[in-house]
Amino acid sequence: MAVVSSDRLSAAVPRTNRARAWRLVGVVLVAALLGFLAGLAGFALGHEARLRPSPWLAVAVLASLIVPIVVHECGHVAAGRVLGFQFKWMTLGPLRITRQHGRLRPGWNRLPQLRGGAVMLLPDGDHDLPRRLAWTIAAGPLASLALAAAAWAAARRPGGDPWILVAVTSLLIGVATSLPTNMGGMRSDGARLLDLWRGGTASARECRMMAIASAMSAGRRPSTWDAAIMQAILAEPAAYPQEVPGLLSVYFWCLDRDAVDEAETVLMRARTAAAVHPPMLRAAVQLEYAWWLAVQGGDLAQAEREYAAAAEAPIMSESTRLRAWAAVLWRRGAHDEARKTVDEALAALATEEMGGATPLLERMTRASIGEACEGAGRTCVSPTRPAPTGRGGREPWQTRP
Repeated sequence: MAVVSSDRLSAAVPRTNRARAWRLVGVVLVAALLGFLAGLAGFALGHEARLRPSPWLAVAVLASLIVPIVVHECGHVAAGRVLGFQFKWMTLGPLRITRQHGRLRPGWNRLPQLRGGAVMLLPDGDHDLPRRLAWTIAAGPLASLALAAAAWAAARRPGGDPWILVAVTSLLIGVATSLPTNMGGMRSDGARLLDLWRGGTASARECRMMAIASAMSAGRRPSTWDAAIMQAILAEPAAYPQEVPGLLSVYFWCLDRDAVDEAETVLMRARTAAAVHPPMLRAAVQLEYAWWLAVQGGDLAQAEREYAAAAEAPIMSESTRLRAWAAVLWRRGAHDEARKTVDEALAALATEEMGGATPLLERMTRASIGEACEGAGRTCVSPTRPAPTGRGGREPWQTRP
């Protein structure tokens, strides 16, 4: 289950040889176990099922790939709904189902990392969160194993041979997601459950990110997020799985409080930490840094390089990409194109349901072309027109060369 809920540009955070050795051992063991299960599948198909070529066999093979993924993700969703989590979106291969304004809307999944199936669930509060989160995560593998058992029982009946395909695939999914692994920067259900079971720092990190996501979903602006959580994120050592998402949350918290120097410091730290995170998170940081350089009157060439590097990676938020590009265009002097891009960014933002972060992101988007909002709900003004108060209509974190 993916939750809100993922290069160090100078030097990567060092990792010990011992840690790398254990990671290699883990990969080998996982590969060996999956290979063993695949061998069992081949034996079952060849010696027990005796499937005959037919059009129905093609349907059975397709169902054996789709049904286990759907059941696994729906297991997360069902448990989450019972335990007070809100459904946001689900990916199933190339498809994406999003909940927008209370309605389910189908679309396309453009993120390769999520094509194996993922779901976004947000808690309605932080009460008893570790236990609720653990059961919600565990429900996916449990649903897979339950389907494997049911499909195997069906396969043992006369005419039930095609069910063995579903049984084997679902068993593979249940076992693979239960193992504590980290593939392509995506942590498995087993890895997250292990953190929650251990308690302590790892569990606290997981719950902090869920609490932030819950506050955002509930409509709370970043400036009102729990300051203790923000300080706890800043106090963490480097190189842990939730580091970059946590630092980006603190960055938005600082911006919404107009703490410019703090925001810049946090963004630089996130830029350094992004080296050991997956491309999707690196791209998020690169786009924020490109936007920051553009609106702060920094190095335009560097902003262009950051944007170009991010454009080659999968991007979770289209509005973030468009916001950064609008700021770069404005600095280039392509003002008409920049204004058009800002309109596209605002339209994309309206579909992303960013909750309480939306007012800040709207301010940041308009700042890409030199506009500012003096506060939530007030009229945005341009630097070329008189401003109600302050710095010529600019944001406190917005400067021009």
